[in-house]
Amino acid sequence: MEIVKMFVITFFEISSFMILWCKFSLNKDKKILNNLCIVFFYSCVQTIVCSLFTYYGILIKYIILALLICFFYGKSFIESSMEVCIYSIVIIILQLITIYVLKVLVKDFNYIFFRFQLSVQVVLLLFSIVINYCVPNKKIYSITKINSRIVYYIILNFVGYILVFKIIWQYNKNLILNNMITFIIMLIFIVILNFFLCYYIAKVSEEKKIVGMYEKYHPIVENIIEEIRAKQHDFKNYLNTINGIIQVSKEEELKSVLLKYIKSVNYSAKCIDDIMYIDNSIVRAIIYSKRCEAEKKNINFSYYINNNLLEWKLKEYELSDILNNILNNAFEAVSDDSDKSVILKIFKDKDKNIIETKNSAISLAIPSINEMFNRGFSSKSGKNRGYGLYNIKKIVQSNGGNIELSFDNYYVCFKISI
Repeated sequence: MEIVKMFVITFFEISSFMILWCKFSLNKDKKILNNLCIVFFYSCVQTIVCSLFTYYGILIKYIILALLICFFYGKSFIESSMEVCIYSIVIIILQLITIYVLKVLVKDFNYIFFRFQLSVQVVLLLFSIVINYCVPNKKIYSITKINSRIVYYIILNFVGYILVFKIIWQYNKNLILNNMITFIIMLIFIVILNFFLCYYIAKVSEEKKIVGMYEKYHPIVENIIEEIRAKQHDFKNYLNTINGIIQVSKEEELKSVLLKYIKSVNYSAKCIDDIMYIDNSIVRAIIYSKRCEAEKKNINFSYYINNNLLEWKLKEYELSDILNNILNNAFEAVSDDSDKSVILKIFKDKDKNIIETKNSAISLAIPSINEMFNRGFSSKSGKNRGYGLYNIKKIVQSNGGNIELSFDNYYVCFKISI
């Protein structure tokens, strides 16, 4: 009978958890069957674990819940663990508030009895349903944008608080029941403090990335400026040369000589002229760098950049990571081909900004296509390879974008829409 009671209590509690989790962390692809499976399996496991593992049951059940979310929704274990910790503390706070309200309203309230425990969980479930329908849909945070080491520390921090609270609750409920206001305020303060700490660390980390990006591209931009200055300085020399050609050339050959000279001058200035129309300085620096690399490696690199874009959802360092990785991958893919061609297009399509690359890839193995975006996958041998496309996928997905892979004759095409 006790096992049945525990199952019922857990079923209502995890149902409240799943409602809040789906509301704030899973705006898309909410699957009722998946949620019911998670609730049922977790309730069964919780009932068994708590009866077998007195000391380790609390930690085991949260690990199992994170694993169930991983399995049914394909999330990473780190992300799932973080979410389990956050919403577990929220559920604890809501339970304490519910217990406090019931104690005020019901004179003979005693949490030891099953009917009162069930009443708390039912009220909590109703409260979660109200939040689900009344609070606007908005994802609270994106765990994929936070450094993994920071996430580890936050998870350990939250797990520590949850374990301490659960152990106190398990062995001395009255200590919490008699000091509920203190515990509620303390838990709310802990959650807010950790969120501010997480935000501050993430902001500092992001600022470091931005500084690193500008340090990386500043020399390239300076090089472009120096080339422009050199072209301006040479302009006077060009005029003097043209004047000399006019003076020494015969009249019948003057036109052809001038055209030949002007053509050579235009060709030498084309590299700079072709990129100066690009508004975004980061994109301009990357294109310039890749064009210089293409000349050294005899790669036919062409590009089309539409400046009339919508506002990028991407941070500048994210845009830099995407362009560098996708172009590095394209350049590497054509390194052994006879037709070394890479095409880059950045343009607007309706309400999306598109980054598209095409490169010749005759040697690409068809069976490897499904694995191309996996961490560590590479068609080349060597260590520390196979992270470029994986990093692209991670950035694009965290910003709500999509990646499409297609073939056009002997060209492979990557299309990123954000």
